[in-house]
Amino acid sequence: MSHLRVSTKAGQLQLQRKRVNSTGVGIVLGGLVTWLIDRSNFNREKKAELNIRRKSRLYTPLRRSLMRFKIQLGEDRFPPDGFKVEPDDPELRIYNYQRGPDFSIWQEMKNDGREYHVPKKMRKQLDNFKSLLAEYNELQERFDKMVSKSWAPLGSAVTGRGDWKEGPFAGVTVGVLSNSVSKIIEFYLIGQGDIEQDKWEEAARTLLEKVGGDSDARRLRELVVKIRIQTTALIDLFSEEIERVVDTYEARKSRWGLRFSDQFRTKRKRD
Repeated sequence: MSHLRVSTKAGQLQLQRKRVNSTGVGIVLGGLVTWLIDRSNFNREKKAELNIRRKSRLYTPLRRSLMRFKIQLGEDRFPPDGFKVEPDDPELRIYNYQRGPDFSIWQEMKNDGREYHVPKKMRKQLDNFKSLLAEYNELQERFDKMVSKSWAPLGSAVTGRGDWKEGPFAGVTVGVLSNSVSKIIEFYLIGQGDIEQDKWEEAARTLLEKVGGDSDARRLRELVVKIRIQTTALIDLFSEEIERVVDTYEARKSRWGLRFSDQFRTKRKRD
């Protein structure tokens, strides 16, 4: 009989231990699940904040700059006489006076480190775009010098002054690239009423025949087309990214805020 009572007590103790162990495991698992959920929510919020910050500090300024660049470049205007790809530096008294469209914002971001927050694929596209602009600038400068040398004797013949070496003027080179006689002589007709327009037109046609088909001129025309296409593509890319961030993160973050606010108000009513 006593042996039976001892066995019963031992069984009860074992059952209690199992209950305690089960409770302990439940507490640990519950805590682990809570931690995982909190960590997931934290990571989700950090990801949202990162994307929203990218939108405001990177995507929006880049899209705005590209849209302004596209307006400056124009669809029906003559090719530019250069692009601004380097920012001004007032402290070092470095100023970039290119009169063409301005895309110096990307170099500004590279200088201050913001470029590393731009996804790698986008960085490559922006670097390639800047390389196109730099190539245009280099070719345009070389071509401008060649046009100037060819134009000087033609201008001398029109004015009758052997020492006439006026140039280079942006209008002349841009006129050649546009195959436009009127653009070439546009500057020279101002204040030159004593010289007949047909003489300037003849000189401009001669210049076009001489340098209009040059390999640099062909490449510059090709670059203008590529630059226009890539400008539109980049604007579309950043527009899509901004829309994605707004729909995926800003709207969700707003819903989280409303949910937390509702929970807080409910808790206060209960208290």
